[in-house]
Amino acid sequence: MRDKRTFVDLDIVSRDAGEKNDCTVKAVAFAANVPYQEAHKLLAAAGRVPGRGVRRHVYMGLLNDLGFKLTPMFAPMMAAAMMSLRERFPDNQEVESSDWVGYAKTPITLERVLPHRGVFLVHTARHVFVAKNGKVLDWTAGGRHRITSIHRVTRV
Repeated sequence: MRDKRTFVDLDIVSRDAGEKNDCTVKAVAFAANVPYQEAHKLLAAAGRVPGRGVRRHVYMGLLNDLGFKLTPMFAPMMAAAMMSLRERFPDNQEVESSDWVGYAKTPITLERVLPHRGVFLVHTARHVFVAKNGKVLDWTAGGRHRITSIHRVTRV
């Protein structure tokens, strides 16, 4: 089943719940394809305080526990970051763009070069969001926030 939710949809649910600083909740909801309320409960059980962010290892561990594999695709100090997706995943027919990993420095460039299929967890200095099927699902879409790492999210 294809997820038709947009960032605006989740933002409305978030505001109705009186939440703020909940980028991790939205990222987990989009990446795991679960309702916002379920992602909120899961992160609360993992120690997230309402209105506060949560450390990276918490939500990445939660995604692992939910049966998802997170594959690092880009980090500034990663030697493999400049390798193309075709080189890193030769048997993956979903890859439609080569060399995008090393050039996605902001959400603007990410959306321009992102493959049209797949789910990616994207980090900036103090924020996380999901890019899904070639689109950035976040308020940073079209922005110039510096991307610090990208992980491909796949179901195990």
